[in-house]
Amino acid sequence: IFNIRNKVMKFLTGCIVPTVATFRVSEAIHGCEAPHASKSIKSYALYFGSVLELCYDHKKEMLVKTSTAHILNTLKTFITLLFITGAYYSLIDPYDLEPFHSPHKDVEWYSLKRLNLGQTGNNLAHGLLFQLHLTVFCEGLALVTSLLVGYKTKQVMYNPILTATTPSDFWGRKWNTVVHGVLKGGVFKPTFRYFGRTVAVFSTFLASGLLHEWILTVVFLPHQHELTGDNNDFCGPPNCFVPVFWGSTFFFVWNATILGAEAAIGDWKIFQ
Repeated sequence: IFNIRNKVMKFLTGCIVPTVATFRVSEAIHGCEAPHASKSIKSYALYFGSVLELCYDHKKEMLVKTSTAHILNTLKTFITLLFITGAYYSLIDPYDLEPFHSPHKDVEWYSLKRLNLGQTGNNLAHGLLFQLHLTVFCEGLALVTSLLVGYKTKQVMYNPILTATTPSDFWGRKWNTVVHGVLKGGVFKPTFRYFGRTVAVFSTFLASGLLHEWILTVVFLPHQHELTGDNNDFCGPPNCFVPVFWGSTFFFVWNATILGAEAAIGDWKIFQ
């Protein structure tokens, strides 16, 4: 995996496939897979082998077949989002992707000096860019999946940054339903069965943090040819991104705390 030099291929082969498979195995071990997955060998093969979750009609008890109209609509959405992403990138690229002035942008990520309006605006700009990239990627993956297996796939992104109303709405229903689904089946449900909701939520977000640390390691950890400068590929600031570890884990554990606070006081009138 680490000798693959294309970062997209690193992401596909080193992050998506093995991690989804790992959580699917955990689901199977604890009997937490989707009910329709075990109906037949074909059903489980499609469920286990597809990164995106396939649409299932519970009334008819069958997977929902794709159609020419659906494929063309997915292609249209993919192309539209591709242009929107390019246009948005063109707007913020002249500012090095940070359109707002932040007086302390070079301090460590955990420094309280980063708590200012400029940095908050830049975080939002980065978040929107990342959301667009992830949405485009998932629409393309949905298109390929439907073409290959002949079934519709569930939507992955629901414009969460601009439409989510609560932290639980953001993480539970609108942001990256692929990761949400595999973590729910592979971590949350087994943990909930033995330890209850609080431990299950914390464990799920901790697993998500470690998953993202793995992604940073696989995709961005400099390879030997980048460290030595072979073929003019030297990797180091400012030539390429060098990951800072454990920030992702802290971020997701912090969000578990926020969800806990929402469950405890979210129904207070001040938040309605």
